[in-house]
Amino acid sequence: MSFFNFRKIFKLGTEKKKKQYEHVHRDINPEEVWEIVGELGDGAFGKVYK
Repeated sequence: MSFFNFRKIFKLGTEKKKKQYEHVHRDINPEEVWEIVGELGDGAFGKVYK
């Protein structure tokens, strides 16, 4: 029983799984899919394009 608590405390042997969302595509370059028409300005996380 104490071995399982030890693993929980130090998080050994368990890697956190990424959530798989239906509409989120990972490892795809958005510049290949979308066409940039123009630049709107600066946002909180970088430039905003339309």
